[in-house]
Formats: sequence, C-alpha cells, structure tokens
Amino acid sequence: MIVVLASRFDASAARLAERWRSHGARLLTPEGLSVRGWCHESGAVDRSTAVLDGEVVPLRSIDGVLTRLSGVSEDELPHIVPGERAYVSSEMTSFLVAWLSSLEGRVLNRPTPACLCGPNWGMEQWAHEATRVGFPIRPVRRLARAFGQAQTDVGRGQAEPAQADLRHVTLVGRRLFGRSIDETTERRVLRLSQATNVELLTMTLVREGGSTVFVGASPWVDVDRPEVADAILERWEVER
Repeated sequence: MIVVLASRFDASAARLAERWRSHGARLLTPEGLSVRGWCHESGAVDRSTAVLDGEVVPLRSIDGVLTRLSGVSEDELPHIVPGERAYVSSEMTSFLVAWLSSLEGRVLNRPTPACLCGPNWGMEQWAHEATRVGFPIRPVRRLARAFGQAQTDVGRGQAEPAQADLRHVTLVGRRLFGRSIDETTERRVLRLSQATNVELLTMTLVREGGSTVFVGASPWVDVDRPEVADAILERWEVER
C-alpha cells in the first residue's frame, strides 16, 4: 500500500493517487487525521494503525509514503471550529513528523522539524551545501531596506539568467530527468542528494563561463510528469 500525503487543494497529488490506484495507493489529507482508528506507538510499529479511506490498516502494510505537504495549515481544517484551528494544525504537524519518522526507509523525503517533505532551506543554505560537493554557484546577496520599512528587496550579485538558459533537473533516488547534463555535473547532483539526505529533488542549473553553475534546489518535484511518477513507484518496488 502506498500513501500520498497531501493538501486537500493539491490536484496533482489527487491525480497521482488515482494513477497509482492499481498499486493500492491512498490519498491522505490532514482532514483524514481527525477520525477514529489512528494509533501511533513510538517503537511499536506492529501495534500502530492508520486510517486510510475510512479503513483502519496496520502500519506494517504501508510500503511507501510520498509527502506533498510542508505542514498542516488552518485552511486544511474546515471541520475544526475556527478558534481551535491554529492549535490543531500545530498538533497535527507535530504528529506527522513523528509518524513519518517512524516509517524509516518507506518515506520520500524524510521529514524535518521545519518541513514534512524535506529541508525547508532558503537559497543561502542550498548554495552552501552545493559548494560542499563541488558546484560553482551564483553569488547570493540580500538587500534589506532601512529599519521600519516593511518591504525587503532580495537580489543576487549579478543579473538573473534568462529562463531559456536555465536547466531544471529532477532527481528520484539516483535517476535523473530533464535536460541532459555532463558527467561531472551528474556526479555533483548525486553527491548533493546524498549529502543532504534528499532523494526527491528539483535542481536549477545554468551554463556560465563554460561551467554548469548551481542556481537553486527544492525537495518538490513535478509528479504530473509520467516518467517521474513511475520512477517514484519503482523506488519502493526496488526496496521490497
């Protein structure tokens, strides 16, 4: 059984769950946490249960979880009285961090305290990690207005590359999709994935001065692309 954990507004996740229906896929939204039957015991997977599509299922029957949710927001909880939504959304997010962490190798990507689907880093942190694995990077500079002015300008130390020059590469496990890249860049992409423990990754690159330069990265991938969806599914089948 495969679980797609996502927002109730995520149409791509709903389509993906339907695409994987023959593989036992179930769509889980935060609203689905507010039903009887959930049981989470830390270190006791055999006694833990989840509720998926109204059915109580043992945790051991879940082969994989794809998380498409950074955290539970109040908008996800129309069934909770307005005055309690902030508290409930915070508690649900904390529960999901613990629940996903208990599933060990079955979750892509592993949750962090700041984001359920992987690291919630800004461009500075990603740039730092990229330099550690050998990527040349574009200089990053933030320009803040004087104290008391609400707006903040965010910029880089050089002109932004044209969209046509950018190369978007998607990584699933050790498989790459998107515009072709040279072997050196491919090795750097794989090292970055390993160093950050992120198996699902979208990376933006650009060619400058004869080198492939790192621009940015995100743990979000386009699951509407059939080849990406199939590669994610195969990742769990290989693990079985």
